[in-house]
Amino acid sequence: QAVFATTSRVALVIGNADYSSSSAPSLKNPVSDARGMSEALQNLKFQVLSLENANQATMENAFRAFGQKLKADAKTHDDVVALFYYSGHGAQVNGKNYLLSVSSDTNYEVTDVKRSGVVPLTKLFKELNAAEKTTNIVILDACRDNPPTKKIANSNTKSAVVKGLEWLDEKETAGRTDSSDPSNTIFAYATARGKVAEDGYGVNSPYTQHLLNLIGQRGLSAYELFQQVGKLVKRDTYSKQQPWQYSSLLKDFYFKPRITQLRSGGFR
Repeated sequence: QAVFATTSRVALVIGNADYSSSSAPSLKNPVSDARGMSEALQNLKFQVLSLENANQATMENAFRAFGQKLKADAKTHDDVVALFYYSGHGAQVNGKNYLLSVSSDTNYEVTDVKRSGVVPLTKLFKELNAAEKTTNIVILDACRDNPPTKKIANSNTKSAVVKGLEWLDEKETAGRTDSSDPSNTIFAYATARGKVAEDGYGVNSPYTQHLLNLIGQRGLSAYELFQQVGKLVKRDTYSKQQPWQYSSLLKDFYFKPRITQLRSGGFR
């Protein structure tokens, strides 16, 4: 009790699958993925805001509510852990990542946010930066396909469209002053740069299935968790999908601490 009395764990979970009203193909598993993650995180003492098949306005409002909650908890808790999980379509244009709401229209260029209906990932980063002093965990089980790539490539746009998502790594962030990049953050990607992830044939995607199986394991740090999940996904997909993670965490984070860590009064 002493551990969680000074720690706030807050999560925003989004699963977008029903793209039937948009110009992107619908997906099979994101809603099940989001429900599974929400339940798992609640069992790990997270306060969870969960969205299913969210449009652009709903996603943007959720980002703002997430940020407000983090800032409020920072005033009353010693530690605030902010976790964001997304399952659904994603796109990368000119090195920037976009999440597709179910109202997305990929007939417009992704960078035209208002008309394309996408949500730039930088909107999330803005909230994390404003909250300050949070431990951030960003999990992206995205890029089941990259429909904007096909649409935009056919329109002869000047934008540099690449399959999959872009991410930060130590080499690329060295010396950068881009305030949109949140610090003290671990990023977990379901697949490698420029690649698409499997939607899966079961209830969950291959990535989220293994994540759900391991996230409650006691004494496993976040980095170790994502590393093990990556190995299992690579094995099960015959190396077609290779998850990746990058961490700038100042300390190890444990979803479920070892008993000895609890007795010593800390969980990181």
